[in-house]
Amino acid sequence: MQSAHSAISCTVLAGLLALAPVAGAVERARAGTEKGTGKEAEIEKSDPAALAALERMDKALAGRESLALDAQLSTEVILANGQKVLIGGESRVRFRRPDHLKMELKTDSFHRLLFHDGARLTLFDKDRNYVGELEMKTDSRTALVVIARDYEIEMPLADLLEWGTPGAAERKIEAAYLVGQSRVQGRTVQHWAFRGPRLDWEIWLPMREGSLPVKISTVNKSIEGSPRYIATIQWRKAEKLPASLFRPKLPEEVKKIPFRQIKSAEVKDD
Repeated sequence: MQSAHSAISCTVLAGLLALAPVAGAVERARAGTEKGTGKEAEIEKSDPAALAALERMDKALAGRESLALDAQLSTEVILANGQKVLIGGESRVRFRRPDHLKMELKTDSFHRLLFHDGARLTLFDKDRNYVGELEMKTDSRTALVVIARDYEIEMPLADLLEWGTPGAAERKIEAAYLVGQSRVQGRTVQHWAFRGPRLDWEIWLPMREGSLPVKISTVNKSIEGSPRYIATIQWRKAEKLPASLFRPKLPEEVKKIPFRQIKSAEVKDD
């Protein structure tokens, strides 16, 4: 958004804006091959306990009709000279299945809000007072997929909306294991690590049944420099999320600008 006549492209800080897709059904995950000897071979196996922990988390997320979370985000951004710089931000997500969503993202560079009410998707740049709207009569997860694919707009922690659901993408797991116990937000949690062909990722999960992840980290090996993304999550009560929460209250002087659909040639397959 460089001017009132420009279109919303949202290509800034892609590492911060999108948690790389790692969602899917655990039962379809394949254990990795055994490599090396000793500790190396032990790590390259998929521990059934790790896959079971993942499945418990999936069920806990999918079993909730509404989700509410606040998160502290950080990501490594790879500069042209190869140096990594750490960028921070915060996100707020409120979601009522299947088609009501509000997501807020704040960094040192921008402050954006996304709304979806089952019929229309609205993206509001609060700093520049710009807004873009799209007719989007679908569920909220599909709406996020569409804007990521067609407009290069990606939002952090979007995969939490689909983990454990029937339509979730399949995870590709080559190895899974318990790193150990640690403390996050003053709570003792189990730290699990997973390896995939393009993504290494970790979750910190309380040990009791039905627990939600309190921290997530990914390392994207498909990008030169393998940047790391970290989200520390604080779950909020989500039993009562009113419909008014998902309708934007825009200032009267807001400037409306169109979404710019990327050219088909610019779309790259995973």
